[in-house]
Amino acid sequence: MANKRAQWTEATTKTLLDLCIAEKNVLNFNTKGLTTVGWKNLTRKFREQTGQTYDGWRLYTKLSSQKDILGSGPWIALRKKKSASIEECLRDISEAVLSKRSRKANNYDVAEHDQVRQILDGDEIPEGSELYLRALFLCKNAVNRMQFIGMRTKEGREQWIQFNWANK
Repeated sequence: MANKRAQWTEATTKTLLDLCIAEKNVLNFNTKGLTTVGWKNLTRKFREQTGQTYDGWRLYTKLSSQKDILGSGPWIALRKKKSASIEECLRDISEAVLSKRSRKANNYDVAEHDQVRQILDGDEIPEGSELYLRALFLCKNAVNRMQFIGMRTKEGREQWIQFNWANK
């Protein structure tokens, strides 16, 4: 695993940040970050909780990479905001990660809504008609939107709109 690239998910990133907070709470943190004991504990607990065998360097690199999200690394954030606790800084990083993912998901939503409108226009369903508005309403839900986009025929889509509208 030493030569394999680390695969980070939202869950593993959150686990890493939560473990950092836990190490801070048991005083395995100083003004520069985790102590040697803190890094050993973090690495071991991260492996136990995620099954990932990342070494301390990969965990440190992930923490430091958060500067792309906040504009500074977790340790720099502590120095810039002297009154902030490590928990506040790590919480800010965690929230920024979630926010970035949310913005990315919203971009997909916008693109899919545009695709729904294009399909409705291609089916020559008049904009503002009851059928058109029902389709837009039903497609606010991501699962419904993907079902609608996946339908192959105009008739199938019209039946889908009527059925789902009646059973909402």
